[in-house]
Amino acid sequence: MSVIYDEVYISTMREMNICKKAIKRLRQAIENMERKYNLNTAEFIEGFKNGGMRDKEDYLLWHTSYEELKNWEERLKGFSEILQIK
Repeated sequence: MSVIYDEVYISTMREMNICKKAIKRLRQAIENMERKYNLNTAEFIEGFKNGGMRDKEDYLLWHTSYEELKNWEERLKGFSEILQIK
């Protein structure tokens, strides 16, 4: 039985590392956009949702990075719960 657990543990940890790398990459991309446009992401997202800030390719990339970040963070949370890691 412990062999199966070990396999699940190893695979889950591998997936968590992939998540952490993706999160780090996306956070860096978002931070770069914040510096470039001198605007924090919360303000940007609010403007984007209200229909503004859609005229630049960077804005679409910024929004996509933000949405991907949320998805990766949720995925990491799920894996952490599997292993009961806080």
